[in-house]
Amino acid sequence: MGSITKTSEAAAGRVTNPTARDTVPRISVVMPCYNRAEYLEEALESALSQEGDFELLEVIVVDDHSDEPATIDLLSTIGARDGVRVLSNPGRRGPAAARNVGIRAARGDWVAFLDSDDVWLPGSLAARIRIVNSEPTCRWVAADYSKWCGGKRREPGGRVWSHPVSGSILRRARHDRRIRLERPVEQCVRVSIPWTGTVLVDRRLLMEVGGFEERLMKSEDAHLWIRLAARTDLWFVPEVLALYRQHGENTTAPADPMDDCTMRVFRMLLADPEFRPYRGAVRRRLARLWVRRGRYFRRQRQFAHAFCAYARSLGYAPLKGEGWRGLASSVVRRL
Repeated sequence: MGSITKTSEAAAGRVTNPTARDTVPRISVVMPCYNRAEYLEEALESALSQEGDFELLEVIVVDDHSDEPATIDLLSTIGARDGVRVLSNPGRRGPAAARNVGIRAARGDWVAFLDSDDVWLPGSLAARIRIVNSEPTCRWVAADYSKWCGGKRREPGGRVWSHPVSGSILRRARHDRRIRLERPVEQCVRVSIPWTGTVLVDRRLLMEVGGFEERLMKSEDAHLWIRLAARTDLWFVPEVLALYRQHGENTTAPADPMDDCTMRVFRMLLADPEFRPYRGAVRRRLARLWVRRGRYFRRQRQFAHAFCAYARSLGYAPLKGEGWRGLASSVVRRL
């Protein structure tokens, strides 16, 4: 698990009623940063300019050992601004470790995440806090977002709502202008629903699960959201509240096979006793990921690799026809 030590609320001497809403929500924003001088100020300003029925205590920028002079200079400058704290990792440890540093240091009751190259739209925090203030049992909220190439080049609509799978899940869960997914482990295993830049979560809940898994250099956010889903319901705001900036360092070629870190997330869940009731869903997801990898190798005419990928998919879901069809096609093409 992540390096944040799990604690019980009783042992910690904190409030034991997570549904209490007696005070104005206090929010800490955690922003990991590594060589982002070009985008950092815009991301920071989009957070500091948020207004609503909450107290924005701080934006915690966690430097993951940047080595770009412009970023280093900028971090020393913004650290002097009101409402901004700059912390540092002693070495390059990745986004999971950086976010955990911020979570541990956070003084707010609620933690929101924003990467240093993305931006929140005006009213982003207010829209999420309205759920918190109106739903006593709410412990975490997510919302929709759009990809953004800078300037006015922004895709229309929200990515989560418009996706055929996640959109269908959310529409079925919508009641009286509210979307509540009850312990949505299987839904989050099937498809990514929360996106890091729109997640607002009770800090105590983060401490309960131990924060982000620091052994994962990618997909650590998807792993955490599934673990949160096993603990409590997810509330979702079907509005675009953030922009996911696209640039050369965060885009992946569509032809690339599924990242090994994503595979590792689901293998870790499969081995976790807490997720024993969900092993069927996890195995189906792993099977789909191996089928996706098999398709990639077929397109590359690497039929031996494709055969192995389809065979691995059948190891997780032996009754799935797609795995068998891919396996047969790889054999025929190889001959």
